[in-house]
Order: sequence, then C-alpha cells, then structure tokens
Amino acid sequence: SRLKMRLPLFPLLCCLSLSVGTVVGDDLTIGVVQMTVVADKPLNVQTAVSAIEKAAAQGAQLVILPECWNTPYSTDLFAEYAEAIPSGPSSLALSFTAKEYKIFIVGGTIPEVDSATGAVYNTCPVFGPTGEFLGKYRKNHLFKIFTETVQFDESLSLTAGEELLSFDALGHTIGIGICFDIRYPELALDYVTQHNATMLIYPGAFNMVTGPVHWSLTGRARAVDNQVFLVLCSPSRAPEGSKGYIAYGHSMVISPWGDILSEADSGDQILITTLKAADIADTRKKLPITAGRKKRTTDGKCLAGAAGEHESGTA
Repeated sequence: SRLKMRLPLFPLLCCLSLSVGTVVGDDLTIGVVQMTVVADKPLNVQTAVSAIEKAAAQGAQLVILPECWNTPYSTDLFAEYAEAIPSGPSSLALSFTAKEYKIFIVGGTIPEVDSATGAVYNTCPVFGPTGEFLGKYRKNHLFKIFTETVQFDESLSLTAGEELLSFDALGHTIGIGICFDIRYPELALDYVTQHNATMLIYPGAFNMVTGPVHWSLTGRARAVDNQVFLVLCSPSRAPEGSKGYIAYGHSMVISPWGDILSEADSGDQILITTLKAADIADTRKKLPITAGRKKRTTDGKCLAGAAGEHESGTA
C-alpha cells in the first residue's frame, strides 16, 4: 500500500505506518491549478477537470487543486455543498480523470459530510493513476481570524480532523495539510520525522489581509525547516469589489532551500514545475538540519542517539 495515516495523541505523538516511504525517488513533474470558484458546483467540477486535463497534457504526473474548489469559501455554504468522499460527484470526477490520464490527483479540498454523524469537514481526497482512492485528509486546525476587515470562523460549521495522511508517488513521500495547518510547524515536522516526507502540499485560501504578509513567508519557512519541497495551491482572487471571502491567489512551488521555483499571480493559472529529486539529498547534505534533530524527554533532556536518523536524505 502507498498509504500512511497517523492518529495524533497530544502531547505524546504516535504513528501508525501502513507503508514505508522512499525518501528520494525520481524527478516529478507537478501541475498546480489556480482556478476561479463560483456558486455553481457542476461548473466548478467542469472547470477543475478541464484544468487537470490541461496540466496532464503538459506532462504533469501529479496535479493539485486548491482549497474549496467546488464551493465558495463560506461557512453558510459548506453544508449545502458537502458530499461524501469518495462516493460524491466531485470525488468521482477526480477518480475518473486520474484514471483516464494515469496521474495522481491531490483534490484540493471539498466540504465532506460524514454519513454516520452528519459532521462536515474540510477534506482533501487523493487519487492514484488507476483512479484508486488513496485516502483523505481532514483539516486538523480550523481557520479563525478576527481583524478589522476580515472575520471568519470555520468552527461555526466545520469539524476538525485528527489524522495525518501521507502517500507515495513515484518514490516521493507526500504529506498533506490544509491552509491554516501551515501555521503549526509541528504538523509539518511530524510528516518528516514520522513519515519521511520529501514534499508537503497545502491547498489553501489565505485572504487579502494575511496573504501578502504570511503566505510566502510560512510556506518558505516550512520548506526550509524541514528541507522538503512545498506546494501552496490557492483559488484565484475574485475581481475587485466582489463580496464574500477574497482569496489571495499566488499559488507557488518552493524548493527545500526555500527558493520559489514557480509562482502564479492572482488569476487563473496552471503552474507546471519539475521537481528534482536529488535536491532533497543535496540540501540535507549541505545543511544537515534534519540529521541533527534531537528528541527530548518531557523534562527537556535530550535522548541518547536521537540525532542522525534521517541523514543526507536517507531514512
């Protein structure tokens, strides 16, 4: 199985690994879709599938959609647009497209309803090249902001997830977070130390208050902290004067060294970027942060032999 999930128990973290990832694989070409989202689910699905097809035609082996690509980003609409995963229409469209083009699809996020409890989650489904459902990640940290110009609280209509999700794609172990999750460095670190991740993907929708100052900053910080490729995938920015939540845009792909390899502007765009697998080992060899990490007891003392477990890009 390519799939690995972890149920965190705080403050002590434990990992249930269903497979072992490879730290360095082949070069990987990814497509990052920045798209306009409207109040019409079938049209959004059509737009997303069309963009995925275009990315695949340009050589993308893995395509990423933004947060809330099938629904406007609104606490009032999440329940209305929610569907089951992977049996809902949005998931089925992604599964079919992944199989048709023999690619991986990281399905941004869609509102997911749990049929057993009725709870609604902000969830990222992942599909493999045969259309198989590889798993889902439910946003762990729900977004809250209370500034003079933007007020938003996802917990008014969403439930927080608890598990992490990683999967293997062509030798790369990829961890998934969603938007506000990127503000929690420990989540990214868990993916690297417990799942041997070499790439982190965050579908997200930062706004016009936080986006200009924090979007690139937090993305580059998580990439440099963990010496991984990092992808931020946003919806397009609505036209000036639009009502409702306005996403910042500027989807980007970041190297393990913190360089921005590609970046969109505010409008519809597909970023096609080839990630060089050797960059992981090269970065970790030049600057052995990962090899030098130390585990500590609850009283702050270093555990003997805790460093050097992920040296130079090897597990």
